[in-house]
Amino acid sequence: MSSIVLPTSRLMALVILASSLIALDLFMVASTGLLGLAIIVFILILRVYVVLAQTVLANIRVITSYDGIREGDPLKVAYTMCNETVVPIAIVELSLAYPEYLKIIEGSPGALILIPPRGCITYKTVFLARVGKHRIGPLRAVLRDPFGFFKGAELKLGDILEVSIRPREGEVLRKILLNIARSTGLSKARRAGEGSEFYFTRDYRPGDDLKRIYWKALAKMRLAVREYERESMIYTLFLLLIDKSMLYGPYLNTPLEHISRIIAIVSRHLAEKNDWINSIILAGGRLQIGIPGRGRRGYVNIINNISSIDYMSIMNDRSDSENLKALLRSTISTIVSTTPRSPINLIVIASLDNATSVASELKHLQYLGKFTIHMFIPIPHLYGLEKISPFERAIYRIKTFSDTSRAQSIVRDIRRTGIRALAVTPWDMATRIIARIERMRV
Repeated sequence: MSSIVLPTSRLMALVILASSLIALDLFMVASTGLLGLAIIVFILILRVYVVLAQTVLANIRVITSYDGIREGDPLKVAYTMCNETVVPIAIVELSLAYPEYLKIIEGSPGALILIPPRGCITYKTVFLARVGKHRIGPLRAVLRDPFGFFKGAELKLGDILEVSIRPREGEVLRKILLNIARSTGLSKARRAGEGSEFYFTRDYRPGDDLKRIYWKALAKMRLAVREYERESMIYTLFLLLIDKSMLYGPYLNTPLEHISRIIAIVSRHLAEKNDWINSIILAGGRLQIGIPGRGRRGYVNIINNISSIDYMSIMNDRSDSENLKALLRSTISTIVSTTPRSPINLIVIASLDNATSVASELKHLQYLGKFTIHMFIPIPHLYGLEKISPFERAIYRIKTFSDTSRAQSIVRDIRRTGIRALAVTPWDMATRIIARIERMRV
C-alpha cells in the first residue's frame, strides 16, 4: 500500500497529447512522433522517480517532540523528518491530525515541503495549551511529483503524541483565598491537645498531669501547666463528574477548565496545611482514581489526575443514565475501600444534568458516618459572561434566568436528601469550597 502511485487528471491530458503527436506522425500529417515518444519516456521516468520517492518517504525517520505542559502556555509540536538516502523527496503535502478543540496560534495545520537528500526538515505548529490529555498527530503525507502528474498513497508519519497539560493556578485568586481564610480565622491548622510542640501555658486545674507542670512559673508564684499543640488535620476527597456540558464555553474558560484551576488552588492551600487530599474523576465513562497523599505529594497526585482528563473521551461519550449509575456505584465502592476511617470531607462537583442522579447514589455514604458531603453545581451558561460587554452580559443573564432557577430547584431537592448542596457561579466557587472545607477543621 505504501508504494502505490496513482495518476492524476493532468497525466491523462499529457498522455492524450503524446498519443495525438504520435498519431499525427504515423499518418504523415506532421513530424511530431519523436516529441510524442519523448513525452512518453518522460512520463515513465517520472513514474519511476515517484515510486522510488514514495518508498523512501514510507521508511523515512521521523522524530516527534513537544514543549509546553501548563495551561495557557504555547504548546509547541515538532515533527522532524530525516531523509538518509540520496533521493530527494518532492513535493510532499503534509496535514497534521489534531483535536478540533485545540487552537493553533502559530504555524499551520498543513504545509508543502521538499525533503533534500541526506538532510532533515522540521514541521512546527504551536497550539494554545488547555488542561487535560490530548492526542496530536500523526502527520498525514501525500507525495506528488513537481509537475503534479502522479501522487502516492497517503502515509502516516511519526507517532501520536499524548500531551498532558496541567491547570494553571491563578495567583490573584490564591491570595484572595488566603486572605479570606485569615480574616475569618479559618487558617488555623493546629489546636490544643496532646502533641510534641509547645502551644501555651495555663493555670493548673485539679486532675492535670503533674508532668505538664511549668516549674519556671513558680518563680512568679504561679502554678501553671504546659499545653502542647497538635495538627488539626482533615482528609479532603474531591469527586469530579465531568460531562459534555462542562466543555462548552470560551476557550480556556469552560466549566471544566475553571473547575480544574479551582481544585488546583484549593489543593495547594490544603497541601500547605499538610492535609491528606485525593481526587477521583469520572469523565467520558472512565474512572480515574487518584493516589492519596499528604501535603505536597497529595497536591502533585491531584494535578496529575486532572492532567489525565481525556477531552476526546468526554466528547465521544454515549453513556446513558443507567451507565452513569453503574459507574457511580463503582465509584462509591472505590471511595469506601480506599479512604481511611477518619472523618472525610467529600467535595463533589457535578453538572446540572447529573446532579440529581449523583446525589441519589451518594446519599448512602452518609449512613457510614465518616463522610461529610458537600456538592457544588456550577451554572454553565454563566461562564461566557467574561468575554462580552456589560450590556450584552445583562441581556444574557436574562436569558439564563431559567437555568439559574432550575439550578436552585435542583439544589433544594438534593438538600432534602441530607446532602449539603450549593449552586455556584464562576466567581464564588473557590471561596465557597474553601470555606466549607475549613469549617470542618476542628
